[in-house]
Amino acid sequence: KHKVVLEVIKKEAEDVPQHPLGIVFVTMKTETMANCILKDFNAVEHGSFFFGMEPQPSSHSQKLKVNKWRVKIAPHPQDLNW
Repeated sequence: KHKVVLEVIKKEAEDVPQHPLGIVFVTMKTETMANCILKDFNAVEHGSFFFGMEPQPSSHSQKLKVNKWRVKIAPHPQDLNW
């Protein structure tokens, strides 16, 4: 039984990268940091730039499809139903 379970786990581990969920959880050190990043991202997303300064995109922005990202504050990890 143990070998069968290990084989199933191995197969799942190999299959997971082929079917990404498109979800990322990022943990910040403080809630203030998280709110600051959320505010900055939303400003970029909605074109709310200060003093006419448009932020420069990363060299990876297009590949990462940043324009399709949705950033929001997630519930506490203990409140998530995995």
